[in-house]
Amino acid sequence: MAKEIHIHDEIYGQMLIDPLLLNFIDTPEFQRLRFIKQLGASCFVFPSATHTRFEHSIGVAHLTGIMIKSICSKQPELGITDRHVILLQLAGLLHDIGHLCYSHFFDGFFLKNKLGDVPEREHEYRSNQIIDLIVSKYDIPITKEEIEFVKHVIEPT
Repeated sequence: MAKEIHIHDEIYGQMLIDPLLLNFIDTPEFQRLRFIKQLGASCFVFPSATHTRFEHSIGVAHLTGIMIKSICSKQPELGITDRHVILLQLAGLLHDIGHLCYSHFFDGFFLKNKLGDVPEREHEYRSNQIIDLIVSKYDIPITKEEIEFVKHVIEPT
């Protein structure tokens, strides 16, 4: 397993990334998010709007950690463990891994016209499918129960 690292962000400064998250970040399936625009087609109107799903996902994981740790300190009776924090960060990290080009526009317009209203049309569904693929393909050290928890956070029933 990788060791934790710090990633520098212009807004949040140094973000500590847990080794479990790195196991997912270091896969080609996650790295492809570097090429998917967070803001869809807006870069055609605003050329400097180049925020990617990769940057967004790492930021969400970081902010999830801050939020959950704050809840832990204010409500210790909830019994949120350090592992819960990491799993929730993982859900934040992977919540958009199923996005395709042009983000929600692609899902809501193109795929809706081609596929209709099927689960595969939604990026949350695809995110959970990709998570299963990554865990099995790269032998990520995480339990089946933990993966189901992460997937449920991404796409609640």
